[in-house]
Amino acid sequence: MRALEIVAATADAAFATAEDGRIVTWNDAAVALLGFKPAQVVGRSCYQVLHGTDRAGNQVCCESCPWVRATRQAEPVSDFEMVYRNAQGHGTPLRVSAIVVPVEETDELFVVHLLEPLRSPAGNGRRRRSLGGAGRGGGGGGSRGDDDPPAPADLPSPPPGAARLTPREREVLDLLAAGTRTRDIAARLAISPPTVRNHIQRILRKLGVHSRRDAVAVARRCRLV
Repeated sequence: MRALEIVAATADAAFATAEDGRIVTWNDAAVALLGFKPAQVVGRSCYQVLHGTDRAGNQVCCESCPWVRATRQAEPVSDFEMVYRNAQGHGTPLRVSAIVVPVEETDELFVVHLLEPLRSPAGNGRRRRSLGGAGRGGGGGGSRGDDDPPAPADLPSPPPGAARLTPREREVLDLLAAGTRTRDIAARLAISPPTVRNHIQRILRKLGVHSRRDAVAVARRCRLV
C-alpha cells in the first residue's frame, strides 16, 4: 500500500488516515514528535487522538473534518496549520502537508499527513540569517565569523518560506542545485523516490515557485545553496 510505504520511508513525522479519518499507520518520527506509540493511535480516529485546534484554541478536528470530506471527493488538500495535542496533553503547533493517495485495487483513498513543527518568529529570524550567510556548515548558530566575507548589499532576501525549510529539504535543495536526479537523490539520502518528490513539492511551495529550475535559481540568487 503506497500510503504505508510513504509514511515508513519519510524522515518527517507522518501518519496516514483512511477515508473515515481512522489512523492506519504512524511512523517513528511521529512517536518522537508527539509521544504517542502506534499501538495507542492506530485504529482510532485522528480527531479523537490529536484534538486539533487552530492557533486561537478553536476546535478544528472533528468527525465532520473538512479534510476527510475533501478526501472522499478526491479533492486536493492544501497545507494547513494546526495545534495537535501530544501524549502529555500539551499543544504542539504544526504545519501539516496532506497527500491524498489512491489505492487502485480497492478504490479507497488514504491521506498521508506530514508534520513539521512551527518555529517561533525569533527562530525563523535566526534561520533566515543562517540561510543568507556565507558559511552554512561552520556552526555558531548562523552568526557570521570574522573571516567570512560580508554579504553584498544588493543580495536579495530569501522568500519568507525559506526559513521553514527543514534540514532534509535543504539537503534535497543542495542536490537539486548540483543537478542530481530524483532517483540519485533517493539513493544518496537513503530514502524512496516518492519521498524525494514529496520533499521537492514542499520546497517549491516554501520558495513560492513552480519548478525545480526556478527553485534552484532562487536558492542560488539568495545564497541558500
